[in-house]
Amino acid sequence: MKVAARIAHFRPISLLCVCLVFASSFLFSAPLQAQTQPEPPSFNGFLTGPTSGDPLQIAMQYVQSHGAAYGLSSTDLSELRVVDRYTTAHNGVTHIVLRQQLGGIDVFQGDIAVNVARDGSIINVHNAAIPQLAKRVNTRTPKLSAQASLVQAATTLGLHSSSLQGAPPDPVQSRAAKGVEQASEFVAAAYSVDPIPVHLIYQPLEDGSVVLAWNMVLRLPDGQSWLDVRTDATTGEIVSQVDWSSASGHVHEDGQTGGVAAPARVELPKETVAAPALAADGASYLVYPFDVARPDVGTRTLVTNPADPVASPYGWHDTDGVDGAEYTITRGNNTFTYADITTPNGYNAGDVTVDGGPSLTFTPALDFNQYPSTYRDASITQLFYTTNMLHDTLYHYGFDEVSGNFQTNNYGRGGLGDDAVNAEAQDFGGADNANFFTPPDGQTPQMQMYLGALRGRLIVQSPASIAGMYYGGSSLLFSGAYNVSAELALAQDGVDVSTDACSALTNAAAVAGKIVLVDRGTCSYADKVLNVANAGGLGVIIANNVGTNVIPDMNGEIRPIPSVGISYDDGQTLRNALQSQTVTLTMYSAQTDAAFDTGVVIHEYGHGLSTRLTGGPANSGCLSNAESVGMGEGWSDLLALALLAKPSDTRQTPLTVGTWLMGQSQDGAGIRIYPYSTDSSVNPHTYASLNSMSVGSPHDIGEVWVSIMWEVYWDLVDAYGFDPDKVHGTGGNNLFLQLMIDGMKLQKCNPSFVDARDAILLADQVNNAGANQCLLWVAFARRGLGASATDVNSLVINDSVEAFDLPPTCTVNIEEPKFDVCVATSPQLTANIQLASMLSYPTTLSASGVPGAVATFTPNPVVAPGTSTLALNLSPSTPPDTYTLTVEETSGTSDTALVYLANQVPGTVTLTAPADQATDVFHWPTFTWAPGTQTYSYTIQVAKDAAFSDVLFSQSTRDTSVQLPIPLETQGVYYWRVVGNNACGSSTSSAASFTVRQIPQLLLVDDDVNLPNVLGDYMFFLDQIGIDYDYWETGVNGTYEPSYLELQSYRTVLWFGGPSSYGVIGDDAEAELARFLDDGNCLVISSQDYFIRKGSITPFMSDYLGLSAAQDDPGQSTITGAGPFAGLGPFPLNVYYFSTNYSDSYVPTAEAGVAFTGEKGPAAVYRDTTFRTVLMGFAVEGLADAAAIQVLKRALNWCTSSDLVASGPTLDTLLPGQPFSYTVAVSNTSTLAATDVTVTLTLPSFLSDVQVTSSLPMTPTATAGVWSLGDLAVGANGTVTIQAVVDPSLNSDRSDTLKVAFDISAYEQDISDNSVQTNVDVVVPRISFASASASAAESAGSVPVGVKLDRANPYAPTSATVAVTGGTATQGSDFTLGGSSVTFAPGATTASINVTLLDDNAQESDETVVLGLTSPVGGQLGAPASTTLTITDNDQPTPDTDTDTDTTVKLYLPVVGR
Repeated sequence: MKVAARIAHFRPISLLCVCLVFASSFLFSAPLQAQTQPEPPSFNGFLTGPTSGDPLQIAMQYVQSHGAAYGLSSTDLSELRVVDRYTTAHNGVTHIVLRQQLGGIDVFQGDIAVNVARDGSIINVHNAAIPQLAKRVNTRTPKLSAQASLVQAATTLGLHSSSLQGAPPDPVQSRAAKGVEQASEFVAAAYSVDPIPVHLIYQPLEDGSVVLAWNMVLRLPDGQSWLDVRTDATTGEIVSQVDWSSASGHVHEDGQTGGVAAPARVELPKETVAAPALAADGASYLVYPFDVARPDVGTRTLVTNPADPVASPYGWHDTDGVDGAEYTITRGNNTFTYADITTPNGYNAGDVTVDGGPSLTFTPALDFNQYPSTYRDASITQLFYTTNMLHDTLYHYGFDEVSGNFQTNNYGRGGLGDDAVNAEAQDFGGADNANFFTPPDGQTPQMQMYLGALRGRLIVQSPASIAGMYYGGSSLLFSGAYNVSAELALAQDGVDVSTDACSALTNAAAVAGKIVLVDRGTCSYADKVLNVANAGGLGVIIANNVGTNVIPDMNGEIRPIPSVGISYDDGQTLRNALQSQTVTLTMYSAQTDAAFDTGVVIHEYGHGLSTRLTGGPANSGCLSNAESVGMGEGWSDLLALALLAKPSDTRQTPLTVGTWLMGQSQDGAGIRIYPYSTDSSVNPHTYASLNSMSVGSPHDIGEVWVSIMWEVYWDLVDAYGFDPDKVHGTGGNNLFLQLMIDGMKLQKCNPSFVDARDAILLADQVNNAGANQCLLWVAFARRGLGASATDVNSLVINDSVEAFDLPPTCTVNIEEPKFDVCVATSPQLTANIQLASMLSYPTTLSASGVPGAVATFTPNPVVAPGTSTLALNLSPSTPPDTYTLTVEETSGTSDTALVYLANQVPGTVTLTAPADQATDVFHWPTFTWAPGTQTYSYTIQVAKDAAFSDVLFSQSTRDTSVQLPIPLETQGVYYWRVVGNNACGSSTSSAASFTVRQIPQLLLVDDDVNLPNVLGDYMFFLDQIGIDYDYWETGVNGTYEPSYLELQSYRTVLWFGGPSSYGVIGDDAEAELARFLDDGNCLVISSQDYFIRKGSITPFMSDYLGLSAAQDDPGQSTITGAGPFAGLGPFPLNVYYFSTNYSDSYVPTAEAGVAFTGEKGPAAVYRDTTFRTVLMGFAVEGLADAAAIQVLKRALNWCTSSDLVASGPTLDTLLPGQPFSYTVAVSNTSTLAATDVTVTLTLPSFLSDVQVTSSLPMTPTATAGVWSLGDLAVGANGTVTIQAVVDPSLNSDRSDTLKVAFDISAYEQDISDNSVQTNVDVVVPRISFASASASAAESAGSVPVGVKLDRANPYAPTSATVAVTGGTATQGSDFTLGGSSVTFAPGATTASINVTLLDDNAQESDETVVLGLTSPVGGQLGAPASTTLTITDNDQPTPDTDTDTDTTVKLYLPVVGR
C-alpha cells in the first residue's frame, strides 16, 4: 500500500528551554468546551452591536441570556466570580474573566472570558465552564485533609519519603483554614521554600467528570520548579499540575493561583500620578543600546535617563512613587537584577548586584577576552537596562499595570503589584540557556540568564586575506581554558580520507609544534586529537565535512591538547589558504553571556508577556497545551525579531535566534530548524508542518507560528513602511506589535493557531475598523493558515489541516480559473473579474503574466464590491506555453488563472508506466506518461479489452499521472491509453496492456499515530509467520483511514492502534469496515482503550465486534487463549512501551465469544458468523515476540479458514481380486477461499494397485499418503477418486476403514465434515469337500473326489492344498493321489481331485483314505475340510463250503456333479 514519506529534521543543539507553564504530560487539564457562537458574527466580526452600560453588566447579561447556546443551564451560571476585569486604554476594550463556582468553590480554569468593545459590543466569548456541573462532581466533601493530601503529593513528587533515614517532618499549618474553600497555609522546608497555600477547588478531568481537589502551590527547594498542583481530595492522586517554575519572593495571601478564592482582580480607578516630566533621575548606564542584538554588531554607549516618563514615571530605581531613588543598586520598580552565582536559587548572601552610587552611574568594565566572572558587573548592568527597556517599551503597547505587567508599585493604576522581575545574570544553574517563570499577577516572576558553554574561537593573523575571528564549537576533550598561538598545518595519515587523522599521522615532522587542521570523518573526535598529540601538534581544528554552516560540538575522553570544531565553509577557507601561504592563528576558549544576547533576553521576557495576557493576568496556565505552549515560544521569538528589526532588513533577510549565546557568528545557524525569512526556499514551514512535530517540541511548534506571523509582519511593513521608533512609531512594524499584543488579550485560554489568528483579525477590527483584514488574511493564507484551515483538537499537534484560501469577502476572483486558447483561431480571451465586499473602495485592476498580451478592463477603476470584464488580446508571436495570468487590485489582493496557449494540434503522448505487457502491477496503479508538444490536458482510458469497447475508467486531467480510484481484479489483464488535448485539437497514444499482481489476502493498518511507532513490530511478526500483506498508515493524527473501496480487495484486515491507544477507528472508518465485514471478511483489532477513546460502546463495536461492555485497565497482566485461540498462553504482557498499561476487560454480547481471558475477566472477544472479528483489549506488541507471533498466526489462520464439506458413497462387499473405484466430493461452502487444500488417504492394507486421481490440480507431498490440491474458491467443488484391487490371495474375510480427509493450512473451526470414511468389507469364498465321506470298489480305478465353493468369485482363482491326512489304505500300494492341490477358475464353484485305486488280488478287509484341505488362497476353508474314501475289497475269499455266501460286489460312488 502506498505510504507517505516522513522527514525528520536534524537540529545540532538544544533549543532554548522556556517551559513557563507546561502541564505534565500524564495529567489532564479541563476538557475543551465547544466554542460555538450563539449567533453568527454579523456586526463587523463582533457577536453583537453597540450597547450602553457598564461592560461587566453587559457581559453578565449576554452570558446569562445565551447560556443555553453554550450548553449551560441557569444553575451552571448561578455562581460566577469575577477574577479579571481591566480595560485596554488605547482601544477601550474591557477584558472580563468570569470563573464558575459550585458552593463557593472555584472550578479550575472553568472560565468564561468576555471581551467588550468601547461601544458595548460583545467582541467574542470564550467558554470553558462545565455544563451540568453539579451532576458531574464526585463529592463536595474532602475525604483527605489538606495536610494529608499535601504529604501524599510531596511523596508522589519525590519530596517526602518516610522510608529514608531522617525523613522530612510533616508540614506545619501556619494559617488556619477559612472559608468554604478551606484556604490554609503550611510550612514545609523540604517541600517548598515558600509557605504553601492550600485550598479546595473543582478539577475537570478528561473523561468529563469533575473531582473535588486540593490546590497547592510549591516552589521546590531545587529552584527549578514552581508547581501549581491539584490532588484528588478523595484519593490523593495528582490530577493536574502546571509548572510556573521557581521565582524569588513569596506567595501573597491574596495572590491568585490556580483558583485561590482571592478578591476579584478588577481594574481600580486611576489616580493622578505626580511624575516628573521626563522621569529624570540622572541615572546613566554604560551598555549596548536596546536595538543592538549582540556585542559584535554595536558598541557600548553611556545612556543617560533612559526611563520612559509614562511607563516608569519615577525612574528605574524607585519603588515608593516619591521623587528619589530607593535603590542605588540594580533594583527598582520593574526589576531586581543580580548575578545568581551561589546556591540556593534566588538572591542570597554571595550573590552580586551593582551599585551606581548616589549618582546612579553604572559604568562597569567589560573585556570579552577575559572570563565572564571578570565582567559580571557589566552583565548585571546590561540585563538591568534591557529588562527595564522591555518594560517601558511594552507599556506603550498595552502591557501595563491593569493587564498584569511586572512592577513592585503600580502607582495606583490598578492591577496587583509586588511582582517586579527577579532577573538573574550569570546564573549558576545551567549553560547555553535562559528561562522566564511567570506566576499569576501579584507574584514575582523570575528570569535566569546563563553563560554559554566553553567554546573555541580562532583569530587568524595571516594571511591578511583571511584574517579575523572564526567561531568554533564546544569541546569536552580538553579540561579547562586554553590559548594557543602557532602556524597551521594540515593532517595527513595516508589512509582513506588522508586528512581525517583517524590513523597515526604520516607527516609528524610537518605538524609538530603547530595547530593542525583535521577533517571530520568516521572515527571519534578523541582518536583524531590523540593522533595529532602523538605527532607533536599543539592544538586541533576539526572542520565539519558537511557543506553547511553547522559547527560541531565535540565530546569524548580527555586529551592532552585543546581542540575546536569549525564549520565546513570556514574549514575550506583555511585549507585553501594553506595550499599557497603560511597561516598563523590563535585558538582560545571563551564563554558567552546570555545577558548580552538581546534577542534571548527579549525572548524570555516575552514569555511573561504572553502568559500574563492570555487568559487574563489571574491565570498562569493558559499556554500549556500542545499548540499554545509552542505559540508561547513563537511569540517570544517574534517579539525579539520585531524589536531588533533594522531598516536594512528585507523580507528575504534570514534571521536567526541565539547565535551570540551559542558562540556563533551573527550569520550562524542559530537554534531553530530554519532561519526566519518569507523566502520559502529558506524557511519552508507552513501550517501543516505541525503534523510532523511532537507535543514535546514546543520550540519547533513555535517556529511554525513565527514563520506564519513573519508573513504578517512583512505585509504590514510593506503597506505602512518601517518606523525605527519602536515605541511611538506608526510603521507597519509598530502596527504588527500592537495587533500581536492585543490579539493575546482577545484569544482564549490555551488557544490553537486558528484561535490566535482569529484573535489578531479581531484586534484589527477593534483597533483599525478592519482596515487590514484582507492584508492579514493574505499573509496567513500564504503559509497555510487560510480561511479553511482547521485544527481538530488543540490538545494534540498532528491534526492541522492547512488551507491557502481567502474568505469570500477578501477576494479578487477571475471567474474562469483556466483558459485553453488556440491563438490561430481565437486570439482574444475574456473573463469576468469580481471584487469582494471588504475591498470596499475604488480600485484599479491590472493584468500580467502573458507576454505580448494587452489587457483591457471595463470598467477600470471599479468600485468594490463589483464586476469588471477583462479582454486579453494575445499576440501570435507569443511562444506556446502555459502562462499564469495575474489580475491584481491596488492593495495587492489578486487572483490567478492559467492560460494554456497553443498554435497547433498536440503531439502524441508517450506512455511510461505501466509499460506495455507489464506484469505484477499494483491493483491501484498510478499511470504516468510523457506529454507531447503543446499538450495541455489529457484523457486517460482504462479498458478490459484492446478495442476499448469495455472502458471501466476514463478521466480528464491536466497532470501527467493519475492514480486509479478503483481497485483492479487480481491477475486481471487491462489496457490503457491517453488522449492529448489542446484548444487546436487532440491526438491519441498507442495502447499498452498490463497484468495485475496477485493481491495478498491481508491488509495491515497502522493506526498508532506514531506514539510510539510500532509498525516495525508488526512487520517483524508477519514476516516471521511468512504471510504476504500490504500495509496502510493512517498518518500521525490517525485520520487517513482506508475506505471500503480500498479494503474490498482483501480478505483480512489486521488493524492496530499502538500501545498508547491514541489511534482510534473513526466513525467513518467504522462504517467502511462494516461494509467490508458484510462481504463475509475478517477483521482483527489490537487496540486497547478503543472504547474509551470513542467515549462509549458504538453500534459497530456491539454489532460487529461483539462488545457489550468494557473496563479500562483492570490490572490484567497475563492473557490466555479461549475459543478459536484455545491452547495459547498463558502469555505475560510485557508492555514495554508503557509500564502500567495492561489489558482491558471485555464483556461479549450474546452472539459473541471470549477469545482471550485475563486475571480479571475476558481480554478479547470474537464473532464467528457470516463474517469473523477479533477485538483484543491488549496491545499485541506488548507480548514477547514469540507469543505475539503465535497469537497473530492463530488469528490470521482463523480469519483465512474455510468450511470444507466432503461426501462419498458406501462400498458394497468385495471379493478377493475385485477391482473397485471410490470417489469423494469436496466443496467450499464458506465465504472465504480455501487455500493450500490437502487430502490425506488412509487405506486398508489388503488393497493393491492403488491409483488416486482428482478433478483438482494434484501434487504429491513429501508425506506419504498426502497430496496437495491447491486452492478451492468460494463455492467451488472438486473430487478425489481412488482406484484399487483387493488382494486376490486373501484366505480370510477382512474388514477395514478407508478414509479420505481434506485440510487447509488455515485454522478451521468446524472440521467434522472435512472427511469421509467407509468400511471396506471383503468376504472370501469357503472351500470344502462335496461330502464328508465316499466309498468305491477297489477295482473302480480313478475316483474323482468333489471340492466346492460356497460362492463364485469371477475376479480371481481360488485354490487349496489337498493332502492325505489319514486312513488304513497305503498310498502307493492301495491308491495314488492325482495332485497336491485343487484350483477353481474365476467364476467356478466346483472342482475335484482324483484318487486312483490300485486293484490287487489279495482278499482283505475294506480300507480307508482320509483327504484334508489346507493352505487356501483366495478363499477360506469351509466344512467339511476333510473327507474319508472307503475302498471296498473286490477279491474272492478262499473257497469254502458255504454255498450261501453272496458273491455280489456292490460299489457306491458319490455324486460329483450334474
